Amino acid sequence: MIWAMLAGCAVGDRHVVTVDGTRRNYYLTAPEGVTGAPLILGLHGGGTEGGDKGRRLGASSGFSELAEREGFVAAYPSSYAGNWDDGRDAPFVPPEGISDLDFIEAVIDDIDTRVGIDRDRVYVTGASNGGFMTNHLACQRTELFAAFANVIGGMPTDYVCEPQALAPMLLMPGTADPLVPYEGGAVAGEDEESGQRGSLIPQTENQAFWRDANNCTGDPVVTSRPDTATEDGSTVREERWTACDGDSEVLSLIVEGGGHTWPGGTQYAPVALIGTVNRDIVAQDEIWAFFQRHSR
Repeated sequence: MIWAMLAGCAVGDRHVVTVDGTRRNYYLTAPEGVTGAPLILGLHGGGTEGGDKGRRLGASSGFSELAEREGFVAAYPSSYAGNWDDGRDAPFVPPEGISDLDFIEAVIDDIDTRVGIDRDRVYVTGASNGGFMTNHLACQRTELFAAFANVIGGMPTDYVCEPQALAPMLLMPGTADPLVPYEGGAVAGEDEESGQRGSLIPQTENQAFWRDANNCTGDPVVTSRPDTATEDGSTVREERWTACDGDSEVLSLIVEGGGHTWPGGTQYAPVALIGTVNRDIVAQDEIWAFFQRHSR
């Protein structure tokens, strides 16, 4: 699942951290003079190339331009060998002694040392394999983050998720995603028994899990976003739970007819392979608006 999102922009400087004896890298965009600002980690999608994919996500996601404009810090870690160890059994398990969870924690600490961030306003988002990894962090490193945004990722089948704190969650699935199916099942269309890319639970169950994890009650407020781009063949349905413990929230922006794509991004592969891109919303703007409502 190799994908891009937007035309490039500067991604900032490359930095290296050593975790359990292994050198890992990330790219950092920090507006000049900023200190004590929020931090957004952006996690790239999966693929077959090596471990420097953070640079490409930083150049394509739009978060660096948004960071410069809004005054937050953005960082783009690179997975060990092109794929995050996101809780699926295969093929994402790295060699023994390599921990993506420990790496992400080390990146946050390194950024705090370099520029000084607001540790109560650290956020993580990702798409595809990065979306699965966002879910994984919400389950296993909940306390590090104030909120999470999972775009076209999901929760693996039979995965045990035990968040240790409230986890405000934004979900952004596509109902016509041919790679991460909305109804659940085998990822990327592979035979589920082969285990090549694992399988996921239905997105409705993923949504229900986070609703329960945040102790949200009642029915969601459901609205239809304006269909401003009628030519894209998709629309956005918003489902929001705010009657949750503390100031938590669960928000789903369900792209009806949307594919394995970043809303507002580029059509990086033929529609026949990945589905269509929704143009009614811009994913990074929606994510930043959601994050701003939450602090640890």
